[in-house]
Amino acid sequence: MSLHSKIDPGSAEFARNAETMRALVGELKDKLDNVAGAGGEASRA
Repeated sequence: MSLHSKIDPGSAEFARNAETMRALVGELKDKLDNVAGAGGEASRA
């Protein structure tokens, strides 16, 4: 059984969506890094 898709990874829309997703993932990573370092040493322990 094969999976069929109408997604065109060569399309401009795909490229825009991929760039948007990369930016959102980058923001999330920054926020997670910020949260992981918050609260001081005692809180992290």
